Amino acid sequence: MRRALLIVGGILGSFGILALGLHFLIDKDSVRPLVSSQLSEALNRPVSFEAFDFSLLPPSVTVSKLTIGEDPAFSKRPFLEAPELQVRVALLPLIQKRVEIQSLRVVEPAVRFVKNAAGEWNVSTLGRKSQGGGTSEVSLESLRLERAKLHVNGFDAPAMTFDLRETRISGPRVQGTLALLDIDPRSDLRFDVTSNGPVDVLLTAGASRLTVKGTYGDRQDLAIEMPATPIRDLAKLASLFGVAFAPGYQVSGQVAISARMQGPNTKGTARIGDLEVKGGDLKQPVRIPQIVVNFTPDALRSDPFEAIAGPTRLNGFFSLANYSGKSPRLEATLVADDSRLEDLLAMARTYRVAALEGWTGEGRARLRVRLHGPPAKLEYQGTAHLENARLATAAISKPVEVATLDARFEARSARVEKFRLRLGSSTAEGEAQVTSFDPPRAQVGLRIDQLDSAELAAIFKSSSPPLRLTNITTQATYAGQRLVLAPLNADLYGGKHRGEITVRLDGPAPAYEIRSQLERIESSQLLTAVTPALRQVIAGPLTAQLNLDLGSSSGADLARALNGQIKLNFSQGRLLNFNLLDELATLAKFLRINPQAERATSFLALTGDLQIKDGVASTENLKLDLDKASTTLTGTLGFSDQKLNLKLNTVLTRAYSDEIGGTRIGGYLSSAVANPRGELILPTLVTGTFAQPRFAPDAGAIAKLKMQNVLQPGAVKDNVRGVIDLFKKRPARPQP
Repeated sequence: MRRALLIVGGILGSFGILALGLHFLIDKDSVRPLVSSQLSEALNRPVSFEAFDFSLLPPSVTVSKLTIGEDPAFSKRPFLEAPELQVRVALLPLIQKRVEIQSLRVVEPAVRFVKNAAGEWNVSTLGRKSQGGGTSEVSLESLRLERAKLHVNGFDAPAMTFDLRETRISGPRVQGTLALLDIDPRSDLRFDVTSNGPVDVLLTAGASRLTVKGTYGDRQDLAIEMPATPIRDLAKLASLFGVAFAPGYQVSGQVAISARMQGPNTKGTARIGDLEVKGGDLKQPVRIPQIVVNFTPDALRSDPFEAIAGPTRLNGFFSLANYSGKSPRLEATLVADDSRLEDLLAMARTYRVAALEGWTGEGRARLRVRLHGPPAKLEYQGTAHLENARLATAAISKPVEVATLDARFEARSARVEKFRLRLGSSTAEGEAQVTSFDPPRAQVGLRIDQLDSAELAAIFKSSSPPLRLTNITTQATYAGQRLVLAPLNADLYGGKHRGEITVRLDGPAPAYEIRSQLERIESSQLLTAVTPALRQVIAGPLTAQLNLDLGSSSGADLARALNGQIKLNFSQGRLLNFNLLDELATLAKFLRINPQAERATSFLALTGDLQIKDGVASTENLKLDLDKASTTLTGTLGFSDQKLNLKLNTVLTRAYSDEIGGTRIGGYLSSAVANPRGELILPTLVTGTFAQPRFAPDAGAIAKLKMQNVLQPGAVKDNVRGVIDLFKKRPARPQP
């Protein structure tokens, strides 16, 4: 036992001495430039990094913020960028001041594969330059790219982890084995590819096996073979790249491919049998018993096929001409007679029809459509019919109920010849013309029984003034994220609305442009809906011209977003929070004849213009007509903060002035002035709020009016007499 311990101790001591010796032989600061230069030479690319850490046992290097430059012939952007790189190197060469890389582990790299105009890929120039000017071999036992993001000539693949083994890059030839570790079952790709030369590729994914053999480049001749194998594994692989079936669905069936690519031409056949998609949000499977696609040099064409979902049958076929050229053209026909809408939508979701993504529904449907043209600019011909249907999507909180809808597709437009639908408490009918699907442009003729804008905003998960309109007729146009309702005619709070409304949808929230004529609208109800804080301000039939812009909000926020002009024309209304003549009686100290019990001012007319900016209205010509007085108002009214800053100039009629005492009223000298016609004028300041206005004499205006009276012809004599009277000797007061 003692002997064994001595042997073990000797071995450990030897390792310790060796480690100590290596520590003196290998300097960390000398390793960093070696790694940088050796990587640059090995890859034939500039290599840079920031932090550097070296570990002796085992010999390894860890660097952060790695950048591998690109061949200038391909791009100005880096070939690879990564936050971390781990390099395992051989020990003996390191002692000899050389770096021999055994394996690389790159964490979260972004790698760009670029093809130039000549058809060459940037990886073809990776590798150390030889004396002849070409590139010599770069060999790695292992290259692991964890959570790599690949950018392949304009296509961005999702983040995946790749494990490359026995990778060898020798000039234009790349060999190795790549494993994709993000899917189950694991997929492996064995490749031996030469740019403009031989190709030998084998892809395995579970039980699936795809081989590609031949030559690639100027004389392309590739044979592609895949015997009948389960499609589920290939579907999982394809879903990583955003094609084929959506994730979350279970796919079964078999696929077989036999094709040959010679130059730009392809000949062969792809067969899919017993295809079934289920799971996800599908209530029942979607099946295609068989679909056969034939490849020819001119086009790929499918045989007629049938898609089945419950009792619904969708028949069709398609062809893609010039598929390898710059201008491919698609021809397809889809026919579904007396089908269930929910089944057709299930098929659309299964095969990722983007325009119907997220929609669900139920009801009866018929569809006969032919599609043709370039895939990016398809044209449509055919008809569609919905009956007793319901359509729902997460974007709205209530379904759209479609009693009937008949549509006809023509080129890149569609005409809805008649429809009748219900959303919330509103029922609409009319016709529509969709002039473009992308970008969307449409014109709609609408007749709506009633519309509650607050309810509609809640359904569309937005906000809007809670207006309630009935008997609506309008022509709606949608284009460029603008919805224009012009003309828009409706009954509104006992009166009529005529004009147009534009809803701008290009911002974070809808905004509105209102150009309208209101005819005898009950003002208290309108204010309650639009600005609830002002609901107890005024009542009466309002006639007005509106030219307003407002954002989408409610209460004070909506009022603050208000801008534009209003031309008012009230008749037979009431100001609700004060009685003007009572307030003036208090200021001027005259006897109020038949004082009113309620705090309200009944008026015969209220006319004038309001200029509104950020919720504050200003006026220079507002006029209030009472039965015994008339008042002009100038100043500002805050719709958002409800503050008042007004100057009132009230002229009492001659009869009323005499009735309350004329120039004998108590506040005549300080609050009122008589004009030459014997009418009392009461200049007043109004501050406070709509709910609690405060009245005070306007001393400046009173002084100005008195000065004007002094300068009136015929008034000089009376004023001089008044001055002389001041200097007359007054009788002595009697002694007590």
